[in-house]
Amino acid sequence: MTVEILFSAADRYYRFAVQELKRSFPVVDHVAVGEDAGLIRLDGAGLAEVADAARTGGLRFVRHLAEVAEHRAAGDAADPEMIIELAESAAGATEPIAVQVWASGRSRHRPEAVRAMIADRLTAAGRTVQRAGCATVLAVCLGERRVVIGRTRVADALSDWPGGRMRLAESPQQISRAEHKLEELFSLLPLTITGDALDLGASPGGWTRILLERGARRVHGVDPGEPAPSLARRPELSWHRTTAGEFLRRSKRTFQVIVNDMRMDPLLSVQTMITAAPLQRHGDLIIITLKITTNRPVELIDRALDDLGERYKIIFARQLHHNRNEVTVVGRRR
Repeated sequence: MTVEILFSAADRYYRFAVQELKRSFPVVDHVAVGEDAGLIRLDGAGLAEVADAARTGGLRFVRHLAEVAEHRAAGDAADPEMIIELAESAAGATEPIAVQVWASGRSRHRPEAVRAMIADRLTAAGRTVQRAGCATVLAVCLGERRVVIGRTRVADALSDWPGGRMRLAESPQQISRAEHKLEELFSLLPLTITGDALDLGASPGGWTRILLERGARRVHGVDPGEPAPSLARRPELSWHRTTAGEFLRRSKRTFQVIVNDMRMDPLLSVQTMITAAPLQRHGDLIIITLKITTNRPVELIDRALDDLGERYKIIFARQLHHNRNEVTVVGRRR
């Protein structure tokens, strides 16, 4: 029995999402939907297995998933009424449902207008419709080549945002846009921080601020640069004006969590974390972003995770919406 699955990825890394899917699963067919979304047809595996691989680091470039109910060539779905009827049919049972619509590439339809029409039709039929926060998602991708409709448990969708495109508002306390990467990760992964944290390459302190907000008892920021003035005044911050290598050579402390968002070759960045491993106990946490390009990123990440696996059990590895040319990795000390 075959099953069709809709997936999304960053447009520049779409082909690497396909590469990983094909090496991990029995892909019978693949069709591009738009610049950052596609369909795969599997024989012998289903959505739950694909979602599990994405959650545990086997698929690093897939951001969003949905089990396909209907799809049509974009030209055949030129009439919005057809899309609405297909969506109404796919919505299925009577439980509350999140309706999420997005475009992949150029679409003749405006996603928000299509979503409003679908929501009106379902509401008129007695359904409870929300944007998010439901156990089930009705996903509608208005692709440049195909229009795809899927119905999926949010647990297997990977993200409760249309196409995995998480939008985070800026706050008055925000220090840098890099904070969004950590905020997105915490929204996807239930991580508890209660002890001391180490932020390598911390300046100007965006990740440090998020760690403090998330419960870190004290954050040690390491960077030759300065922290943001609003952060420097916080009593729970210890700032070390030195390099990561120098700090790790002389530190005798232990840290419940070590984070690293430094702009560095990924294999060198991994070696930095291996050097930091003696400063942690069994089960302690690391969060690292691996900076990549479109030059053989799958093979590079494979090697980086293999090296990191010597000291850490990898529990998460994925390119998030707020990652540009990087992959976020989470591990626990072995």
